[in-house]
Amino acid sequence: MEVTLDEMVSNGFQVAGTYDPDFSELVDVFRENFICRHEVGASVCVIMHGRPVVDLWGGVADLTTKRPWKRDTLSTVLSCTKGATALCAHILAEEGRLNLYEDVARLWPDFAQAGKAGTTAAMMLGHTSPVPHLREPIRPNGMLDWEYMVERVSTEPAWWKPGTRQGYHGLTFAWTVGNVVRLAAGMPLGAY
Repeated sequence: MEVTLDEMVSNGFQVAGTYDPDFSELVDVFRENFICRHEVGASVCVIMHGRPVVDLWGGVADLTTKRPWKRDTLSTVLSCTKGATALCAHILAEEGRLNLYEDVARLWPDFAQAGKAGTTAAMMLGHTSPVPHLREPIRPNGMLDWEYMVERVSTEPAWWKPGTRQGYHGLTFAWTVGNVVRLAAGMPLGAY
């Protein structure tokens, strides 16, 4: 059974869409983002076993014109693969195939070079791994070459002692956590 939602929330924004009643808690949280967290426009779609179980949108897409956020409103999405990659690491940990707290050198010996020994997957997930960036420029199209990037990350000298500092791994997360997932799963990250 699918429920249709079309209502105004307390701040005057419209929230609309459809959802499976089993996901009503998610609907409440989505609504709460507008009421309590001052969200101005957003959408969420959850697909389970090939069918949408939640498809919601609400608020405005443009504060100046008050153009409403609609089902097909486009938005910029940044770092969206970090969550999916982290989820893969946590699933492997839950399955007992990845220990988040042991040195990743057990899976990936080359990573331990240049002051990075003792780095754990938990540090990579928490952005305290000592490789937040790469010092030297990446060759043209280098980020499209998995082996090249994994080698660059593994040979990069540590920026700090593992786990002692935090720095957003905007560039390197895909190849640190991603390679640990690849090695623990025994298949490429995308396939896992």
